[in-house]
Amino acid sequence: MEVFLGSIATEEYESMASALIEMDATSTYVDSTAFAKDLEKIFSSIQACIQIYVCEVSKSYGLRFPREFALLMKQLLYFYRYTRLLAPNMNMLQDQRITIASMRRTNNRNN
Repeated sequence: MEVFLGSIATEEYESMASALIEMDATSTYVDSTAFAKDLEKIFSSIQACIQIYVCEVSKSYGLRFPREFALLMKQLLYFYRYTRLLAPNMNMLQDQRITIASMRRTNNRNN
């Protein structure tokens, strides 16, 4: 289960497919390479759907994001993309620096 959850965060679809097969989540023999490709398609389409849904909800409720917010989001996406290219094994969700910053915010709220 740990490998499966980790593979979601790191987008390692081969590991995800192998973990699901090892957990007996599939009913029959499965080609893990083809399964991994299909999982990648699913997760890619989920991300695209989320982006479209956010746009639709924003329009329907009249949300207007400041230009700076849009630029910030664009920079975050670029950062994420280049981080994946330059440090593919880095898990930003488990990075110690992020944890420390989160702990600081928690400590500030408690004081």
